[in-house]
Parts: sequence; C-alpha cells; structure tokens
Amino acid sequence: MIARLGDRSIHVEVRRKQGLRNITIRITGDGSIRVSAPETASIRRLREAIESKRRWIEAKLDRAKAVAPYTDATRLLTYEGRRYRVERHASDRKPASVLFDESDGVVRVFGAGAEDLEELLRERLLSDAKRRLPPLAFEAAEQRGVRVERVFVRNQRTRWGSSSSRGNISLNWRLVMVPAEVREYLILHEIAHQRVMNHSNGFWRLVAQWCPEYRRHNAWLSRHGYLLSVLR
Repeated sequence: MIARLGDRSIHVEVRRKQGLRNITIRITGDGSIRVSAPETASIRRLREAIESKRRWIEAKLDRAKAVAPYTDATRLLTYEGRRYRVERHASDRKPASVLFDESDGVVRVFGAGAEDLEELLRERLLSDAKRRLPPLAFEAAEQRGVRVERVFVRNQRTRWGSSSSRGNISLNWRLVMVPAEVREYLILHEIAHQRVMNHSNGFWRLVAQWCPEYRRHNAWLSRHGYLLSVLR
C-alpha cells in the first residue's frame, strides 16, 4: 500500500497474520517500512496507525538514509550539523572532486564511479578533520591553561573522543559532521579530562564552567550517535 507522510508518499509492505490483534510497524535496515496487521484490519486503520507513528517513522527513515551505503541513489550526508543530499555527476575531472553547495544543500561528487563514492566522501571529510580539529583543540586548551601534548584524529567506532594521561587527545574525524558548538563542547570535554581523568562531580563542574550548555550538546551527541556508523 501507499501511505502519506507529510509531503512524501511511501511504499509500505503489509503482512496480515492470523490471530494478530495489534498493528506493529518496523523500519528495516535498508529503510523499508513493514507493517504486521490482523487479517481484518482495514486500510483506514492501517493508515491511522502509520500516521500515529509519523514522527518516529520519519526519524527512522532519515537515520536509515544517513547510515546506508552511498550509491547512485540520493543519500544524506551530515556536515557541520546540516543535512546535504549526495549527488554523483559524470565528469572527466581527474582527480575526482567533492563540492559542498550551501545554497541548495547538495554535495556534488564529480568524476567518481558508483563503487568509489563512499570512499571519496570519507577521504574528503577525513582530510577536513585532520586540517581543522587539531588547531581547534590546541587553541581551546591554551585558552584554559591546559597543556596538551598531541591531538590525534582517529576513526573511532564507538566514541566521539578520548583523552590519555600522557597529555594526548584523540578526536573522531566525524566531528566535522556536527554543529560547531557541539564540536567545541566535545573538545572541551576531552581537555577537561587532562585535569580530571574520570567523570566525577568535579569533572562535570569543570565542564559546566567552561561550557554552561554542555547538557544540551551532550544530548545532541547522544541523539545522533548513528553518525558514528557513517562512512566506515
């Protein structure tokens, strides 16, 4: 069946099951919508069930698009906290290039084959991260009188950053995806660990002193944890 979510039409796979009493909705890993329903459930009842879960479904669909492999189909890429559509364009340009267009929210990739698209996007964002993140961390540390020995930009799979007792800080390259104020909080979080190497009350008092809005930024990182799975 076809259902409406706001201004978009979506295909819904309906599976009717004998003995089932309630309607359940599932979003698969590839972004498909599957509804399990009683045999007697009307189309109207199915549409009402989908509409009642509209916000949840839209969030799940956006998340599935963000994490899905990049192919010739339009995908979404988060950069600086903004969602961009990814478009691949045929071109004779060598080497291939990635251009972000802030005016229309599109990232255009020129001269890349479908099989190279994901790697090219990863390389572009990783390059941005290596260029931008260390200076930000060293400057933030200096302003707060904290000595940081080295700043590493890493491909961490489960965390946004880490800090060691040797004075080193590691930052996930995907921090170029998050809004500037959230990125600043995360950097300050790791710098604070150079003073307090745990998450005690003293640590959070220091973080609050440096970043009064840290709870809001930390909540953003928690809500967008799926970004840690993008561009593996």
